[in-house]
Amino acid sequence: MHTKLPDTIFDFSLFFLKKYKAVISFMISLTFLYSLDLVVRPYLLKMIIDLIASNRQYEVYLSQLQWLILYYITALVIVNIALRARDYLELIIFPQLKSDIALHVTSYIQSQSYEYFQSNSAGSLIDKIFSLDIGIEQIIKILINSFIPKILSILIISIFLSHINFLLTAVVLTWSVIFLTISIILTKHVKDLVKIFSKYHGYLIALTNDSIMNIMNVHLFARTEHEIRLIKEQADEMVVKDKGVQKFRIYVYIFQTLLTIALICVLIFLLLYLRKNNLVTVGDFALIISLSFSIADSMYVLAADYVNFSGYIGSVSESLSRIIQQYSITNQENAVPLVYQEGKIEFRNVTFGYKQDRQLLDKQSLIITGNQKVGLVGGSGSGKTTFVHLIGRLFDIESGEILIDGQNIQNITRDSLRQNISFISQEKLLFNRTVIENIKYGNLDANASEVIEAAKKASAHEFIVDLPNGYETIIGNNGCKLSGGQKQRIMIARALIKNAPILILDEATNSLDVLTEDVTQKNLKSIMGGKTVLVVSHKLSTLYFMDRILVFDNGRIIEDGTHNELMSQEGKYYALIQKSKNALQLLDQ
Repeated sequence: MHTKLPDTIFDFSLFFLKKYKAVISFMISLTFLYSLDLVVRPYLLKMIIDLIASNRQYEVYLSQLQWLILYYITALVIVNIALRARDYLELIIFPQLKSDIALHVTSYIQSQSYEYFQSNSAGSLIDKIFSLDIGIEQIIKILINSFIPKILSILIISIFLSHINFLLTAVVLTWSVIFLTISIILTKHVKDLVKIFSKYHGYLIALTNDSIMNIMNVHLFARTEHEIRLIKEQADEMVVKDKGVQKFRIYVYIFQTLLTIALICVLIFLLLYLRKNNLVTVGDFALIISLSFSIADSMYVLAADYVNFSGYIGSVSESLSRIIQQYSITNQENAVPLVYQEGKIEFRNVTFGYKQDRQLLDKQSLIITGNQKVGLVGGSGSGKTTFVHLIGRLFDIESGEILIDGQNIQNITRDSLRQNISFISQEKLLFNRTVIENIKYGNLDANASEVIEAAKKASAHEFIVDLPNGYETIIGNNGCKLSGGQKQRIMIARALIKNAPILILDEATNSLDVLTEDVTQKNLKSIMGGKTVLVVSHKLSTLYFMDRILVFDNGRIIEDGTHNELMSQEGKYYALIQKSKNALQLLDQ
């Protein structure tokens, strides 16, 4: 479902409405009946009035009057059936349409790069998704239920009035053009104001989401009042923008009301003149007054809906600009699945930097042979995590090549690449779902016994069975109901059950206590056989059993060898070991 979505409102709407063409066409045809009714029933009423106002005896026109009343009631019934049919068709289209939009847009966003989600908060993106499906629904409803029938009714009424008196038609058409032109000019400003308001509304949602997601920090640092103040400041900014929109809308409504009053006044005086000169009948007088009110009401609703329409256009435009962004990491046109052989990883002159003016890796070359166990050490920001992220293609390199078994990872599909990598991150990446669902995320086809076996190897089974509902316990957002070590062990179990041939551990045992870490490491060692393994760790004791250790500094690998080889060199690695020993001695004291 990773279909590229259009980035303009028209094309975006058309993309989702294509399968409803027949239903939409029928709905539009029903609006014609509604528009025609605005003339038919007033005209039948005019004929009834003219008949009653005639000098003929009641018995003479009774039969004709009965038929006119029957026609009037029939027209009323038909238009109401048409309206209810339209409501039923909306029931068929719009719930499914909103679901389609939410599903496709979510799928589209999920194919974005890791960098995209670093730049956009989850709360803001969710707000934009639902702004899209609601906005598109309202735009289509306004077009079908307001714009098309109102414009049609004005045209039909104008044509009808021209047969009674051309001067009346000229007045109505001139007024309609003036009304619509000035309304459109004014509401262009409304559209811009709504777009600004939507942006500030998104900021507020993002800030609120950030505050709630970090509630532990808020409580630990006693910053409740600080958070409320930040949210209030942002809310106040949003209120100012909202008031600006509403205030300008009031100005537009006042202008429209004055123009409507002017039309009614002109038509009444004109009708009085025409009636005085016997140019219109009593029924014509009633008909024209009725139609003039219909036109005024249609134009007023049309203009008011245009204000709302512009608002939704602004909101949807802003949402599309945030969501429909070009993918920074995509499958090449001729991308093929990875053909795994032995797990050999090769960097060839790789250059990468998060910022163009600062390279984190500069023309780095390296070969990790298949099934080799490699440790990565170095200070914070030295490039260790970036190095392993590039292997999983969470970011694309600027130049050079990264190859797995001789295959450039940019020429293979992302999913096949990542299916061959088990990644245990230092971030606690867990779902607000049950324990078993979180572990099975590594292998959706795994059975209960396989889940339990993976949990045991990760030293997680013992605490899981003590949870309120065992493996069926829901663990909260990012596992907030668990300790840091418990979260880490579930993530390890998830990686183990995936059983991918390349295993990457980024501070995977950092949150574990000494005893649990020792047991977990022994279990990890037992499953590392036959896999290419990369271990990032600040705990140097976890790297002693590695085949090879890479020492990073400012994006460069400055030392490469076994533990004993690096210790004999007395370089950066040796210094790190000595610092670690000194720190332990201080703790013992």
